[in-house]
Amino acid sequence: VLTNLQVGVQYNISVIAVGTYLPSQSVVVVPALGQVIITGSGTTPTSGSPYTLTCTVLVIGWNGTRTTQLTAPNGSMLISNVVSASPGMNYTLQWPLSPLRTSDGGVYTCMVLYENYTLGTTTLSVTVTIPPPTVTISAVPSQVVIAGNNITLICNVQLDPSVDSTVMVTSTWTVPG
Repeated sequence: VLTNLQVGVQYNISVIAVGTYLPSQSVVVVPALGQVIITGSGTTPTSGSPYTLTCTVLVIGWNGTRTTQLTAPNGSMLISNVVSASPGMNYTLQWPLSPLRTSDGGVYTCMVLYENYTLGTTTLSVTVTIPPPTVTISAVPSQVVIAGNNITLICNVQLDPSVDSTVMVTSTWTVPG
């Protein structure tokens, strides 16, 4: 049992077992971390609505500095924060996605680091729903048609401007009778 080890200090440890010497191993003591939690605001992420990601870090041991990072689905860092924390302290990082766009969907990662060591990481998968489109149907020349004449029906589908991904639209026309 090793005692009184200090965080951030590198120790070389050698083991002798039944007359056999094993090569020394380098060990770095890193601080204990309670928990890393990532949540999204609201119930269903809907395109066009406000949405906030929150990364919460629960600290159980060791006074000292930690870096917390929140990264986007494409791997780019959204926000990074260096916090000097003490046991029992909780801290959060928040990133607003407002308005939420369809391209914001994906897996977000919250990670806590001490120097180059990962202390904790967690992910949140965000699936963005699309609000119902506005559909209008019009007739040219008008809605009054004389038997035997042609009529052109036009179906116009408008999506919320926050829908910035490709969407497939299928229309089906039926004639009563």
